[in-house]
Amino acid sequence: MQEVPIKLYRTPDRITVAAPMPGMLPQDFDIEVTRENRLVLRGPVRGATADVQLFRRLVPRADSGQGAPTLVAEHRELLIDEWAVGAYRREVDLPAPVDGALATATYGNGILVVTLPVANEVVPARLTLETIGISRGERVGSVGHPIQPSSTAEHLQLAHRTVL
Repeated sequence: MQEVPIKLYRTPDRITVAAPMPGMLPQDFDIEVTRENRLVLRGPVRGATADVQLFRRLVPRADSGQGAPTLVAEHRELLIDEWAVGAYRREVDLPAPVDGALATATYGNGILVVTLPVANEVVPARLTLETIGISRGERVGSVGHPIQPSSTAEHLQLAHRTVL
């Protein structure tokens, strides 16, 4: 299990945590705000885990170069393995009570960003991301200043409406 490095930001009304978690899909994330005012980020192992992987490549025809290339399957042996995709886990003590129900989370380019509105008392929640593109996800819980409840569906509808 890899402990994820984070960046933690605070404004008067929000706490934001950014964490690199490459190789995940939006549905892989388990994001939780606990009653103890902790943010828990989890992601499973993804990708090949075997030391020997089957590798396929196209080879041009040896004769005249005319026609379709040949598909060749080769085994490749893993010699050095210094990084992995998942399993990820990180627990963060938050510096102020937050409303997990109004949290917004986005995932893109391998970075998970969770923005939590500061509250008078902790509101625990479990967050899931909706897929909004190839390996991109989003969960909208609040928008604007002051914080206004919203949803991912409302956000996408407003962001992508066409102007005639």
